[in-house]
Amino acid sequence: AADLASEAGRAAGARGNLSLPSRVLVLENLVGAGEADGELSEEVREECSQFGDVNKVTVYECRKDPGVRVFVRFEEEESGSKAAEALNGRWFGGRQVRAWTYGEERYLTGDFDSSVY
Repeated sequence: AADLASEAGRAAGARGNLSLPSRVLVLENLVGAGEADGELSEEVREECSQFGDVNKVTVYECRKDPGVRVFVRFEEEESGSKAAEALNGRWFGGRQVRAWTYGEERYLTGDFDSSVY
C-alpha cells in the first residue's frame, strides 16, 4: 500500500494543475479544424467511459484558435481528474492529445474558448 501511495504522490506532483477537481474534461488536438466527424463524439465517449459514467460529449470548433475541443462531462468529479491524468500526452491519430479538467460553471454557461480553469 505504501508503494501505491508514493506512486500516487509522484503522479500528483508531476501533473501540477492538470486536473483540478471538475466533472468536465477538455481534450485538444484530437483532430484539426474542420476535421471533426460524426464518429469523434462516440469514440471519445467510449474511451472516456473507462474512467466513469459519461453524461455528455460536446465537440466544439474553437473561435479564437483554430482547432477543435472535445468536452466530456462525467457523472463524478473524480472521473474528470482521472481521465485528464490518463489522457494528457497520449497519441490519437498521429496527434499528441492535451487534456485537462475544465471549470463546470464555464462549461454550463457555454464558455468553451477559455484557456484557464
